[in-house]
Amino acid sequence: MNALVPFKASTWRETLRRWWRAADEPYGGTGPAIRPMILAGTAVIVLFFGAFVGWAGTAPITSAAVAPGFVIVDGNRKTVQHLEGGIVARLLVREGQEVRAGEALIELDRTQAEATLKALDAAWIAAVALEARLRAEREGRNAMPLPDALARRQAEPAVARALVGQRDLFASRRRGWDEQEAIRTRQVARFRDQVAGLRDQNAALARQIALVRGRMARIAGVVRQGVVARTQYDDLEREKAVLEAEAGSGEAAVAEARQNVARLELENAERAAAREDEVIQGLRTVEEQIEGLESGIGAARDVLARKTIRAPIDGTVVGLKVFTEGGVIAPGSPILDIVPKGGRLVVEARLDPNDRDTAAPGQMARMRFRAFNQRLVGRVDGEVLSISADRLTDERTGTSFYRALIAIPDDTSEALGGAAPRPGMLVDTMIVTGERTPLGYLLRPILYNIDRALSED
Repeated sequence: MNALVPFKASTWRETLRRWWRAADEPYGGTGPAIRPMILAGTAVIVLFFGAFVGWAGTAPITSAAVAPGFVIVDGNRKTVQHLEGGIVARLLVREGQEVRAGEALIELDRTQAEATLKALDAAWIAAVALEARLRAEREGRNAMPLPDALARRQAEPAVARALVGQRDLFASRRRGWDEQEAIRTRQVARFRDQVAGLRDQNAALARQIALVRGRMARIAGVVRQGVVARTQYDDLEREKAVLEAEAGSGEAAVAEARQNVARLELENAERAAAREDEVIQGLRTVEEQIEGLESGIGAARDVLARKTIRAPIDGTVVGLKVFTEGGVIAPGSPILDIVPKGGRLVVEARLDPNDRDTAAPGQMARMRFRAFNQRLVGRVDGEVLSISADRLTDERTGTSFYRALIAIPDDTSEALGGAAPRPGMLVDTMIVTGERTPLGYLLRPILYNIDRALSED
């Protein structure tokens, strides 16, 4: 292998000198010299390159941020979801069908929701009937009145059963209380009669004692004189002692009878207070129960009402994800979308985060609709309406972007040859961000990389 010959500047200059001298000689020995042709070609190249550099450095061209997008209805389509989910009982719409606000779209199975509402309603009826019975007991009524809350439903079997049960219980409890009160009343009356009898007996004893004392006083003098035997006086004294003992027992019996009367009256008052406390506590409990049941019934009715999924706005059904009756809808999952009717069409473009500093609302955007033949239709110029305040991320692809809304002019159909854009059409948009020279456009990445390389450690 031949060794590499090192480059020498003198050798290179000598080669150029020989080549330049040869250019003065005729081409092929007979033709014209080639030096003029070389000079002419060089001049052309220099002039062309100079003209290009001059044009690239001074000619303004429009700079734009490319942002792919698609047509949407201003205000966005409305996604229909269901909070609880369920089993599809009836599918009432199809893809592309126009619907009005409030129109039924899908009916879900109502069995479980109706059973829950029925159970809560039955518990509420029982609680209201119980409240009516407790109020009647607290007010001391002779009969339980019909509660206002059940007046319009008294013909229903469940309401009738609840009212009959509580009225029977009211009558039974009232009889029990009346019987107990009658027994205690008779006991009090008996003890009071006993007190009255003992008082009469004590009064008679007091009169007998007074008589004995009078006789003793009358014979006391003759006994001292010996006219009457001492034994007669002693007999009277014994009789007085017996009568006084009986009178003392009678007073004790009166006191005991009075204590019994007071005890029975106290027991009556305590029983009445306990019964009233029981009724009041029962009322508090049942009122809280009724309040909770009414809240539960309201929630259950909302759940039952949501079993019929209705259109939130006027529009067209798109993106229907349920196709068979008996299918299951997961809680919170999208069911279908409704494109608003009569809304203004705009383009939702995805702006690259690197172009966010140059794009701003109010700038012009050039749009081309992919669905139309580009040889037959022209571009459409619109205006950037808004750009999202922060960067968004596509959850499916992980791509970051800024959401830009671009207005579609009213005369777009003329530019599209009579065709009209439709929601969902893909659009290539270029947001005009300013002007720059071709040379600046070519040098920008080079200068950026140089600046980045010089800033690294």
